[in-house]
Amino acid sequence: DRAAQTFNNPKKIRGVSTKPPELRHYQESVSQWEIYDLYVSKFLESIKDQEIMNAAAKKKKKVNRAISGAVGVDGELEVATESEKKQKSKEGDLVHGEDMSKSLKILERMANQNAELEIYEDFKY
Repeated sequence: DRAAQTFNNPKKIRGVSTKPPELRHYQESVSQWEIYDLYVSKFLESIKDQEIMNAAAKKKKKVNRAISGAVGVDGELEVATESEKKQKSKEGDLVHGEDMSKSLKILERMANQNAELEIYEDFKY
């Protein structure tokens, strides 16, 4: 008879507890203006990096030319005038200037608020 009976193991009660993970509350909002501002800042940084690398390459070329004796006073003046022309063209560019980007940002916000006026007024009450 005993061979036909199944053996039932009694359940063992084990208490297992772990430390809960640390909670950190993080809250951030993302809007198209913040994304645009970040994009513009990264873009300007990349332009500055390119200018630094170009300036370093030009200096290296000047040193190489000076060593070989091929550079005169006129060549150095031409390089300076080209860089001055680039700076003047950037300063005079109204379409891509910093003031224009600020004005466009304000205009875009005004247009979005006017387009969604009913929704914004619903949130007042």
